[in-house]
Amino acid sequence: MWMPWVRRQQRADLFASGGADGSLTIIRQSVSDSYAVIQNLPTRQRARTLAVDPETGQVYLVTDLLGMDLSHPGNVGTLQTDPVNGSFQVLVVGH
Repeated sequence: MWMPWVRRQQRADLFASGGADGSLTIIRQSVSDSYAVIQNLPTRQRARTLAVDPETGQVYLVTDLLGMDLSHPGNVGTLQTDPVNGSFQVLVVGH
């Protein structure tokens, strides 16, 4: 599973987004260089790409929705999911 991550320097927090299952894992690094999962926060599926604002500490994730275009005829196994027009979203996670 592809796990993008980013580190916030002020609090030694790491953020890892799991877009496939729709989660944001928050990990804290202690001074002894050990790590502990602080929280597994549910987000939306496909919310993989993330960025952290170093001033506010807010985490931004981007996602969209998938759907099927049923207006085109198809046989069993030929339906494909595509991004739904206008479904782009920015999720903001803060304290």
